[in-house]
Amino acid sequence: MATSSGRGELAREAGLLTGAPQVGHDLGGLESPPHASLRVVYVNHVSSPGGAEHSLISLLRHTRELGVEPHAVVPPGSLSESLEALALPVTPIPACRLHRTRNPLALAAQYLWMRRLNATVRRVCRQVGADLVHANSLAAVVALAPRGRGLPPLIWHCRDLTHSPHVLRWLLARCAGVIAISRVVERHLQEACPQGAGRVRVVYNGIEPEDAPRRRSREEVRRELGAGPETPVLVSVGQLTPWKRWELLLEAAALVRQARPEVRWWLVGEDTYGDNAAYARQIRAAAPENTVLTGFREDAADLIAAAEVLVHAATAEPLGRVILEAMLQETPCVAPAAGGIPELLATGRSGWLVQPGSAEALAGGALRLLEDGALRESLATQAQARVQERFTARRAAEETVRVYREVLAARGATGETPVVPGGPPCG
Repeated sequence: MATSSGRGELAREAGLLTGAPQVGHDLGGLESPPHASLRVVYVNHVSSPGGAEHSLISLLRHTRELGVEPHAVVPPGSLSESLEALALPVTPIPACRLHRTRNPLALAAQYLWMRRLNATVRRVCRQVGADLVHANSLAAVVALAPRGRGLPPLIWHCRDLTHSPHVLRWLLARCAGVIAISRVVERHLQEACPQGAGRVRVVYNGIEPEDAPRRRSREEVRRELGAGPETPVLVSVGQLTPWKRWELLLEAAALVRQARPEVRWWLVGEDTYGDNAAYARQIRAAAPENTVLTGFREDAADLIAAAEVLVHAATAEPLGRVILEAMLQETPCVAPAAGGIPELLATGRSGWLVQPGSAEALAGGALRLLEDGALRESLATQAQARVQERFTARRAAEETVRVYREVLAARGATGETPVVPGGPPCG
């Protein structure tokens, strides 16, 4: 889910950047699971769970049964705790988010963090005899792309549409394989580096009920947030960041209020990393009276299930994990026909797609679904069936492991990391 952990955890992670080096767990004495044939080290740069982190947890629920022995290198916090709860070995690293900056001290700190992460991952790879490294984020793959000695072939899980072509070309030339979470992400990579197209495979994120557990009843949630049993409720969930287009949601909420003053709109999320404080203040200040800004909620799945419709505004969404969660919860979705969203939803069947970037279209779609209970029920039923058929965590894990074996087979044939077909590396 595209949400975050609490501020105390963020403070803990920030403190690691200036604290003493963390000592990794001793992995040498761990027994491999039965029939394990691949050892993979998974790397993520933060521990506050957003969509990428939740998708990683979903993936790792199934890797062992598919013949993979996973080891994680992640910062302490919610993500590491979730992985340890799955009995996965975790080596801690400091959290760090890479930023463009001209501040020499900030640049030096980021460079040292990348060096430290690279060294830690190489050490873990030696300890466990790793076959592959799976970078789950841009920061992780940037730190690991200058592989050096001791680092196995690198797989990058590309989950964004915002990377520059120059960065993509540099990375594609240095990765043995790239997993794109949607066709639109695949096209984004191919346009940046046509010669690297052979390294890219699409694996959709997967989700299952244990990834979005229901903790409270619809009645309890509505009572807490001031909505009666019959009150029409819309919900939106995501980080308070400009690319999620919260300003469009506020405009749409004002339009809905004019048409149906009784409708309530829950806005769930916060500025997870503190990068968008001014934007978050603007959103909070401009929220119309029919909205409830809840901040971060551990029980966001309960809020989605307690609403009539989920409304999503992001026009550059690479896929949309929160939409998958709503589909699983049988909450119909209104969302723009942009990014990777049309790969999840089809208007009139599994969701309701509208013109991108239009508050009027979002409001109109939400009102259309609120007015037609039979349509909502049909969309919800078909959406849940689509998730259960096409977007399960088990299927995502199977397709990911298939990518691993393809990469290793190509490497075994040549004795080195495979060169992109069709021409020289794109770097």
